[in-house]
This record gives sequence, C-alpha cells and structure tokens, in this order.
Amino acid sequence: SPPNKPNHDGGNNGDNNSHNDTNPRHFEELIDQDVRDVLLAAIKKGQPHRESKNFAQCRILYEQACASASALLPVDSDHRGRLQLAIARAESMTADRSCAILRYAMDDVLRSGWTLSQGKFRQMDVRE
Repeated sequence: SPPNKPNHDGGNNGDNNSHNDTNPRHFEELIDQDVRDVLLAAIKKGQPHRESKNFAQCRILYEQACASASALLPVDSDHRGRLQLAIARAESMTADRSCAILRYAMDDVLRSGWTLSQGKFRQMDVRE
C-alpha cells in the first residue's frame, strides 16, 4: 500500500511516528460542555470515595454520570456507545472494578473529544 495511506488508528503506514501526539488515535467528535461538566463533576465527587475505598458509593456516582452524559450525546455518538458499554460491563463486576471501568470510559471520552470554545474547536487537555 502507499506509504502515506492512513491506517485504522489515524496514523500513517510506513511512518515510524504514526503513534505520536499529532496523529489522532480515536475518532474525534464534538462534545458539549454539559457532557464535560457532568463527567468532571462525578470524577471530582468520586475521588474521595475511591481514596477511602468506598467503591460502592463511587460506583453509583460514576454510573449516574455516565448515564447522564450518555443521554446528552447524540444517539449515533461513539462516545455515547462507549459510556453505555462501560455501564453494561460494570454491572457484572465488583464495585472496585466497576469504578475502574467507568472511570476509564469517562477519561477516554474527556481525552478524545473536541469541544466548542469561543467560536472555534479546540482539543481539551484533561488532567486531574
């Protein structure tokens, strides 16, 4: 195949730097600030529960946030599907594993999404 033909993860075949920060690994889609606010608030509220190993309460917060954020996203959104899949997977796990799965999905959505800010798109840098 041609050396600059994009592969499945957005990189370039034959390019040793196909996984650097300039080439997206995920499909980027617009995420409304309301979705970000729901997820970030849950992460902030859930952190003390995780630190004190109160995983049951953390799980409740994370599940509610994933469900609320999912409801705010378009039906055909990859991020919506990612959040709903995490909720479904978490149902059959222990509370600590559920927290990890849900948190990973929330972080993934926050990391990979684009947001509308001051009239232009910019990628958000999410750090805790």
